[in-house]
Amino acid sequence: VSRNETLKKNLLNLQKNKFLKTITEDEINFLVSSISLIARFWISEASVSFRGWPEEAQKEHYIGMIARILLPYATAKGKAEIEGFL
Repeated sequence: VSRNETLKKNLLNLQKNKFLKTITEDEINFLVSSISLIARFWISEASVSFRGWPEEAQKEHYIGMIARILLPYATAKGKAEIEGFL
């Protein structure tokens, strides 16, 4: 199973469990692409853009980016979880 297939399955599980609204195939593909891009390149980008930051702060920054990407698609239940995290 590819990374993108796993991301898609995870997003569909979030939708099934009422953390995400019903989303279209195009929206799923957008989210998979966005999250995959961050997952693949955050370390190299952080080493340039946030060189002086502690590693934990760098991780939190990129996890926060993913959370904010998901926020518009979240249900009230999902938004509460995301906002609690942020």
